[in-house]
Amino acid sequence: MVDVSKLDELISSNKSVLFQDNSTSKINIIYLDDSTFFYKYKSNKPLHFLDGLRKFYRHIAHNFSPLNHVAFDQSDRFVKEKSTLDRWDSLKIPVIKPIHYSNDSLIFPFVEFPSVQTLLNEEPNLKIFDKTLETYFSIRELALTSDDPYIFHTDCHLNNFLFDKSTEISFPIDPAVCVKNDLSMRELDAYLNSFFTYGLFRLNDNEFSKHLASLFIDNLSSIDKRYFLKIHKPLSFSQKSFWFLRQEALSYLKENFIEPNNPLNLYSDKNYHFINSLLNS
Repeated sequence: MVDVSKLDELISSNKSVLFQDNSTSKINIIYLDDSTFFYKYKSNKPLHFLDGLRKFYRHIAHNFSPLNHVAFDQSDRFVKEKSTLDRWDSLKIPVIKPIHYSNDSLIFPFVEFPSVQTLLNEEPNLKIFDKTLETYFSIRELALTSDDPYIFHTDCHLNNFLFDKSTEISFPIDPAVCVKNDLSMRELDAYLNSFFTYGLFRLNDNEFSKHLASLFIDNLSSIDKRYFLKIHKPLSFSQKSFWFLRQEALSYLKENFIEPNNPLNLYSDKNYHFINSLLNS
């Protein structure tokens, strides 16, 4: 078991490696004796200009984008993540359970399962995708049946599903995104189905992405498609301009930084029309 009181000491030693760092949270890999852990915790680093730009971006984009179901206030992300993981576990959804929790941190056992996105970029394996769809649809059906938005996977792109080849189980991870509380269950479900569909275009092979999008939408009921169509709109000129200017600013500030999942790429007119054709077929 990790001695939580010594985590700061471990992070400052050579027994820890920074895995991820953004303006709201960090993840360190902790090496302790014969065990390895993921330590996820709130970032307390000083706010600099780029973080201020991100904060301004979130304030606008969550009310100005296909992601406008996402709440601006993400301060309860750790509470949301733990609550959803507990619900999944109680409902027999396969999870990687935290071994420690507080309002500011989570500790998970380290697992070496690759993400579904990594595997599908290496090989277009439909069986892996089918298993991931099984998990995704189990979650959303339980959420709708229970009328409980905390069951939804609110950050459901393929990097947030890990795959164990030995058991052929797809594990959902990182359900921490807080959503707006004024949405109906059906509206939230539609937004998440849209997010999942467009997220398929994060893959390197666009033709394979289109095939997976077709398979996903084939699994939606006529009611699901109807709600999807209600919220499915192309990016406006103003939205395109906003993301173009944001990308230019980030590229300047971070030395030619290119964001691979920029909404200009994912939510392109080409992808919009393709998905719309699937929903109307």
